[in-house]
Amino acid sequence: MATFSNETTFLLGRLNWDAIPKEPIVLGTFVVVAMGGVALLAALTRYRLWGWLWREWFTSVDLKRSASCISSLRWSCSCAALPMRS
Repeated sequence: MATFSNETTFLLGRLNWDAIPKEPIVLGTFVVVAMGGVALLAALTRYRLWGWLWREWFTSVDLKRSASCISSLRWSCSCAALPMRS
């Protein structure tokens, strides 16, 4: 069981290296998801899709696209905020 310190920082609060899980399966999943995110950002940059994404999805007046973009962002933020069970 991990012990957490009560020290806080201005930018990250109580988030420190102890928050990274030590179990191999969870750690492997964390690494794969992080690498997938980096690969997605790299592909968007490599193929210069940021402008299209901004024009067609983020600032679209089409409510279906805007709603799907906002709901997926809300879902990803809420999943990131869930406490980890030990």
